[in-house]
Amino acid sequence: MEAIKLENVDFYYDRGQAAEVHALKNINLLIENGEYVSFFGPSGCGKSTILYVISGVEKPDSGKVIVHGRDLMEFSVKEVAIYRQIGIGIIFQNFNLIPSIKIIENVSLPMAFLGISLEKRKERAMAILSRLGIADLAERYPYELSGGQQQRVGIARALANDPPIILADEPIGNLDSANAENVLNLLKEFNERDGKTIIMVTHEAWSLRDVRKIFYMKDGAIIKTELKKPD
Repeated sequence: MEAIKLENVDFYYDRGQAAEVHALKNINLLIENGEYVSFFGPSGCGKSTILYVISGVEKPDSGKVIVHGRDLMEFSVKEVAIYRQIGIGIIFQNFNLIPSIKIIENVSLPMAFLGISLEKRKERAMAILSRLGIADLAERYPYELSGGQQQRVGIARALANDPPIILADEPIGNLDSANAENVLNLLKEFNERDGKTIIMVTHEAWSLRDVRKIFYMKDGAIIKTELKKPD
């Protein structure tokens, strides 16, 4: 069953202005439930913009973004908000943690928007932090953590509402090789053990090791799709 389908998607930044950029050009693709895929290419090729479109942050100028059989462009504002709360989880390159609140509160926050009780939020947040091996950091603040630890917290937050789809935007971009390895191992585990659909954006070829479908991008277009056989 399909998780994400893009049909003839075009997207422009600053359309009609002198700085106009045709960021996505006639994008057509299919991502099945439970797949581990990647958008791969150099900086500025449009791969992160695809994530913004899939997440509902950006609306394409034309085309369809079909999520589990429904066109995201036809969602109401409320439906888009719900989709972004429980349909997807996003892992950012720059962590995007709230510096003024503790780690457990950063992880709990997405659950608050669903009206989950404080007790249940903390219980689930601790369970996720334990799974990621960072339960001992729950009462610390982001500035007290290393980059690798902060990224783990970012991953925990993305898992908070147990979304079926994880969007990872250059998730190892700010990490050393050891922590990058840890993050890739976690993504593989979420895909294989939990059955989550993983969609990763990367420009580092070695990080594609566990990916099963690669969309190669250049100048806003998908120029090749590669299916990798399991090891």
